[in-house]
Amino acid sequence: MRALRDLFFRYERGLYVLWAAACTLASARQFYGYMMMQTGGHWSAPLDDVFIHFDYARAAAEGHPFEWFSGNGYSSGNTSLLYPFVLALGWLAGFREALLMKWAAIVAMTSVFVTLWVARGLFLRTLAPRKDDPARATSFLLPPIFLAIGALDWSLWSGMEVAFYLLAWAAGLAALFAYEDARDEHARARAGWLLGLAGLVIVTTRPEGATTIA
Repeated sequence: MRALRDLFFRYERGLYVLWAAACTLASARQFYGYMMMQTGGHWSAPLDDVFIHFDYARAAAEGHPFEWFSGNGYSSGNTSLLYPFVLALGWLAGFREALLMKWAAIVAMTSVFVTLWVARGLFLRTLAPRKDDPARATSFLLPPIFLAIGALDWSLWSGMEVAFYLLAWAAGLAALFAYEDARDEHARARAGWLLGLAGLVIVTTRPEGATTIA
């Protein structure tokens, strides 16, 4: 038993990475698998707002940022300033038309995985700071508990900016950890700039994030 415990503590970080990735992929595959059952195997999105994001992303990729259709002038009809530019990277990479939903899925899965990784850092920091604390094993419950809420999963995989918004929050939390743990002024200043950048991403992803930053 002691040998098994020592083995766990030796490889726990790698095991958690694999576990969080597996849970993320399983949840996403279930959502997109059922979606394709309804669309006959084609990529699509469950909300018209997602296609509005796609329109802004296409216009941004064509050199017309903040326009619903290229050449029609500025439009305030989008709910996120930054997210269409994230999607525009996918458009430029070849994810065109409905396939842009595939890129949105990649962004969402990456965002959820990073969020789960940072969430474990918060858990260990507050409840099991010692590297030999048996409570560290309970952190493996985070991914399945987080992904067990159907309404949240729907929001994460829908193609909207929810998952990317969580990523911005996770990045801000990681920067805050780095700021608190900084051992010298240079490291603290760097972490402070990263925290400020994360705050900017939060606000430009969802403007109401300004209330939290304030």
